[in-house]
Amino acid sequence: MSTRVLVAGFMLAVVVANLAVARWGQVALVFTAWVLIPLDMLARDFLHDRWRGKRLVLRMVGLVAVGGVFAAALNMAAWRVAVASVCAFVLAMTVNALVFEVAARRGVRRFGRMTVSNLFASVMDSVVFPVVAFGTFDAWLSVAQAGSKFCGGLVWSAVAIAVIEKRKRKDKRDDLEKH
Repeated sequence: MSTRVLVAGFMLAVVVANLAVARWGQVALVFTAWVLIPLDMLARDFLHDRWRGKRLVLRMVGLVAVGGVFAAALNMAAWRVAVASVCAFVLAMTVNALVFEVAARRGVRRFGRMTVSNLFASVMDSVVFPVVAFGTFDAWLSVAQAGSKFCGGLVWSAVAIAVIEKRKRKDKRDDLEKH
């Protein structure tokens, strides 16, 4: 998958998640938690691997900053959602990047890096967003959201890695057939 597609997918997931919450409120959190936020974290993880050693920190900060700006710009009518989104987004993606990098330096395989970093990011996002967006802390909502984002992330990550591995096996078979 190209870097442009990953960046576009990342931004699209952020924008759609924020517009959904701005439009439908807490009800939209079910969809965003299972589908959009895990997709956003998956794209971020693949970009992290792709950019390692190539101004990684600058690119990750840029990705998070641009995502935050998009989230705010498209949600100004629902300013609390916009502010909550930017706060949660910046904190969760920063935690995700830091944990992902520590895991990578320790030799953790891709699925493990994605899983552990997404767990920490899911918790951060699930605590910060509802507190800022809705003005209250609901432990049950935060736990349910973190669990949903983590499980959605497991599914997205497993599917993505299975597709990559299948493509690698096909490419290997094609190379063997050529020789």
